[in-house]
Amino acid sequence: DLNGIFADFSTALNINSNTIQALVTGGGTAYGIQSHFFSGTASVYKNKIYGIANNGASGVVNGMNFGNATSTATNTLNIYNNLIGDLSAPSSSGNNQVNGISLTGIAANTYNVYYNSVYLNAAGGANFGTAALLANTTPTVNLRNNLLVNLSTPSGTGRTTAYQRSSTTLSTYSLNSNNNLFYAGTPGATNLIYYDGTNADQTLAAFKARVSLRDVSSVTENPTFLSTTGSNANFLHIDASVPTQVESGANNISGYTD
Repeated sequence: DLNGIFADFSTALNINSNTIQALVTGGGTAYGIQSHFFSGTASVYKNKIYGIANNGASGVVNGMNFGNATSTATNTLNIYNNLIGDLSAPSSSGNNQVNGISLTGIAANTYNVYYNSVYLNAAGGANFGTAALLANTTPTVNLRNNLLVNLSTPSGTGRTTAYQRSSTTLSTYSLNSNNNLFYAGTPGATNLIYYDGTNADQTLAAFKARVSLRDVSSVTENPTFLSTTGSNANFLHIDASVPTQVESGANNISGYTD
């Protein structure tokens, strides 16, 4: 495996203000940031991740991956204000070969995922699937004010998904989750707002009905970014000259002023 940053920690840790780019491998899994945390509260914020490539036939790319498989300690990870894009696995076949943010872990984990922008536009092998956000349903996920855009090209049994969960369980999808943008291209059987292994929601309306009381103010559209090139200073910044639903579409979160 290849990591831009790999951190195992047992106390509060902040990973912030890093630029991770131009990582290339030929197999296994490539991670921009991978972290396993075991106790307390930690934060990962204001990181810029782009240009991560895996050229293996079954290679996987995760912009960020967080998990905790060994500890029963109660812990919270705040993931916010990160920019993630330009991830690729051009020869890879399989579902979830490219993921913007991947969340695994145990029931003691809580992930607060706020104000992140993920943009995927990948293509791969014969059966190729991707997810802007991939979440295991064991930990609690609180998803607010994120832009999750996936314009990747699915193939075979693969799917292009904005938000994917590992099972139909919704009890660990926080009721506070709201004000997100989900977009996965033109709705279709392989272009999905949401997928959980059983249910495949092509439209925002279907997704909102499924997760009722959550995401009531969330929207879908292909937002106009000033740039999708990682080296550009305006990478994944919204073009304010073009009217969008995301302009002033977030909701303030106490403690997060930037």
